Order: sequence, then C-alpha cells, then structure tokens
Amino acid sequence: MTATIATDLQAYKVQQLSPWNAVALLYILLGYFGGTTLLCLSSFWLNGLGTLLLTHGLICSAYLAHDCMHSAVGKGRRLNVLFGNMMLWINGGCYYGFDHLTLQHIAHHVQRVDSFTFDIVAAI
Repeated sequence: MTATIATDLQAYKVQQLSPWNAVALLYILLGYFGGTTLLCLSSFWLNGLGTLLLTHGLICSAYLAHDCMHSAVGKGRRLNVLFGNMMLWINGGCYYGFDHLTLQHIAHHVQRVDSFTFDIVAAI
C-alpha cells in the first residue's frame, strides 16, 4: 500500500506545468472571461476591445488544445487531458470529447489523411 502511495505522489510530482504554458492558460482564461465581460458593457470601444480579446483568446485556446492532444503542455497525460478538456469547453470543441478528438488527430498524423467525420444527429 505504501509503494502505491509513493508511486502516485511521484507521478504527481512529474506532472509539472511549464511557466510559459501557465501564462498562456491564464491569458486564455482572462481573454475569454474578460472579453465576454467587455462585450456586455455599453461602450462601443470596450465592445470592440472585448471582441478582439475574446477572439484572440478563442484562437489561442484552439492552439493549446492541439498541444494538449500531443501531450506537449504538461509532462503527464492527466494534466494534458485536464487542460485539453478545459480548452475544448472554451472554444466549443467539447461536443465530441477530448479523447476522441485526440485519437482522430493522431490518426491524421499517422495516416496523413483527414478521415474525420462528425455526425451531429448521433452526437445529440
């Protein structure tokens, strides 16, 4: 039992988030929530700023989700799945699921062909 706990703690210690990935994650969250907040205000200029901030945050979340699919954000799979799901919830990719999108994406690299199909009726 003690060896299992030590192994779990060791696996947790290995799963570190680099400072730049943490900054990117923070920027995406601030861009998403800050941009949405600015869109709700009555000022035209703040609405424009909110649109730019939200758009850039959504684009960055798609890139970070892609990096999570390649397990490039954290040193462990669990951390990449956590942040990948978070990014998919932000940019609207949550309807298909992180694991399935990861398999499709890696197959795209291995087979060098886009065989992705999405049936909206089956998903609903």
